[in-house]
Formats: sequence, C-alpha cells, structure tokens
Amino acid sequence: MKTNFYISKEDFQKKIEHCCFGPLVKRSELKKACEDTVRYNFAALYVNSGDASYAKDVFQGTNSRVGVPIGFPTGVVSTEIKIRDGMDAIDNGALDLDCVMNIERFLEGDVNFVKEELSQWQEAMKSYNQDVATKIIIECPYLSADQIYQASKMVADIGADYVKQSTGQCPMPTYLLSQVHIMKKAVGDRIKVKASGHMITLEDALASIQYGADRIGNDQGPNWMERFDKNYWFD
Repeated sequence: MKTNFYISKEDFQKKIEHCCFGPLVKRSELKKACEDTVRYNFAALYVNSGDASYAKDVFQGTNSRVGVPIGFPTGVVSTEIKIRDGMDAIDNGALDLDCVMNIERFLEGDVNFVKEELSQWQEAMKSYNQDVATKIIIECPYLSADQIYQASKMVADIGADYVKQSTGQCPMPTYLLSQVHIMKKAVGDRIKVKASGHMITLEDALASIQYGADRIGNDQGPNWMERFDKNYWFD
C-alpha cells in the first residue's frame, strides 16, 4: 500500500458509478438506486437500457449521468448489435457506455479483430453523440498480467475515454488491486481507468483510486458513504 494518500468525501463520491441493472431489477430497487445516486452526488448510475429514460428524468437538474452496459457480459455479440445497442441507449438518455470487448477473440489471439471492432464502435458512438463517455471492459479475471497490459494499451490506442477492469460476472474473483495497477501503468495519462468487480470494502475502493482509478463501478457506494467520515487518508 502506498502512503500519504488523502481524498475528501466530496471528491470520493464523484468517482463512484453506482449500478442497478440485470433481469431481476424491481422498479422499487431502481427508484432507490436513483435516489441514492442523487443523494450522494455519484458520477453515474448504470441501469438496463430500457430503464435509462426513467433515470434520466430523475437526474434532471443534477450532475449525475445515466450509464448503460453494452455487449454485457460476454462481449461476443456482433459489432452491429453493439453499435445499435449503444445508439439505442443514447436515445434513451445514457451518456456513459461500458462496452465489453470480445473476450473470446482476444484470448484466441485475434487482437486485430478486437481492436477493429472497438474502433468502429468508438467512432460510431462519438459520431452519434460527442458527449458520450466510452468505457471498454477488458474483463481482467480472464487475462494474464501481460494480456491486461496489452488490452489496456489497445483501448488507449483506439481513443476510448476509459479502460474498465471487469463486468463482475466472472466465476473467479473479479477484483484484484494489482490489475488496476497494471491498467494504469499501460495507459498512463492517455485515458482513464475504471476499477470494478466484487469490490466489497471501502478500503478496496480507496486503494483503487490511490493506484490510479478515476472511477469506481460498484453497487456498494451507498454503504461506503455511510462509513466515510468527512475525509479519508492512509498514513
């Protein structure tokens, strides 16, 4: 652990991207997630694309944005579907899109295909709405350290806004601080890093920021805020 790290509560909450999506989300749960996002001034709330318009209406007059996952969770849908789903999410009010790279093709060594697909998606999203933040999920739990570095660099090369750690849907552990460190080392200041996965504790989130993450994607944000004093630091 690095030392002499400090972050204010206000700055911390602006790095949190809350989430409430999946096949079993109830309207009451969505409503609470929207309310929590506004209450804590989180950067964004990720929802199912069909719920994006609801969240957009709730967030009117706030700084919080609506996010939607694309190609989730495997990334193996066609390029055309990823582009169409991204545009549909934007039409519904989303301004943050987390697109899963084609993990199957990447692990097979077909990096050129993955890079070309992501380049097409990136260009299509920015052409459709230049205010959209594009974030590419590389699914670190499936990758070696060298592959994490390679994938992160590829995401920076195509001009995405963020490289993201994980969908949180893998059967193996989906959050390791070392992965965040590798991602940041690969991209430097070219693009930003979004840490995510089964990050349960406040300390995990803070350590991720300390090691270079600019955003934290998780559903634990409200719990963390209840534990967070006015300021937080590691000595």
